[in-house]
Amino acid sequence: ARDSLAVSETPYGPLLDMLELITVKNKTIQLEVANPLALLYIAAQTCWFGKLLQAAYEKSPGSEHSLWKLCIYEDEAKPGNKMKTDNRRACQNIYVSFFDFGGAALSKEDFWLTNATLRACDLKYVEGGMSQVTKQMLKLMFNIAGYNLRDSGISIQLHGGKTIRLFAELACVLGDESALHHIWQCKGSGGTK
Repeated sequence: ARDSLAVSETPYGPLLDMLELITVKNKTIQLEVANPLALLYIAAQTCWFGKLLQAAYEKSPGSEHSLWKLCIYEDEAKPGNKMKTDNRRACQNIYVSFFDFGGAALSKEDFWLTNATLRACDLKYVEGGMSQVTKQMLKLMFNIAGYNLRDSGISIQLHGGKTIRLFAELACVLGDESALHHIWQCKGSGGTK
């Protein structure tokens, strides 16, 4: 079931997408991620995520004049020996959700969509690291030449069959101090954006 879902097509393209990133040697590298709009489209058709979307949409339908608030959370996971100097299993993760779900839902990991899990050893060759990755992920959600959550919204079918049009803007980027430094390319505890 997982494999058939991974190759499924949505109105917003395939679920699995490739980010083309520029390396420090001015070459390109491709890393596989979940297309955020395609993942949202598929997740909306599942029971619990679809019900949460519908409940939040009924409270605040959202429109091009009343946008939902998109939130991105990034964090590093280091399975295995955390003290190892070259931990090749360390991964950078990107999650997406909406403030409109409310605090109770956002405190559960089931309501955060995992858009990418990228090996840190691959990212060390990417110019700008997570900063460039975050930029490319945002371009998948806010593409000025394609689907754009803010300007045109996206149409998604919920679990019960109801179709809604969702408009959203980026409202917040969350992460621990290290993740925020990698995203914003600022150093030290005094570095802020």
